[in-house]
Amino acid sequence: MGIITPEISLDFYHLNLSNVYIAVANNDIIIKKSNANATYSIWTSKDARLSNACPLWSNIVNFDYVSDLSLYTSIYNQLKIIYPGSQDA
Repeated sequence: MGIITPEISLDFYHLNLSNVYIAVANNDIIIKKSNANATYSIWTSKDARLSNACPLWSNIVNFDYVSDLSLYTSIYNQLKIIYPGSQDA
């Protein structure tokens, strides 16, 4: 499960990339009452992720976890806000 984002800028690397794959993958998810955070990673493509390539970058997303949604749905909904135009992959 992951998302494809049409355009992303990693300013600290001076990179502008398109159609990158973003996923929680095997990273940590921490839930504290109704607040949670998850580590997500960015790969050049879904194929790169599936071949276990090293991610370009990893970061943490904070989100409100609502128990009537699945945990992953909550995470990816927040990532779609951060990376507009992203689609499920």
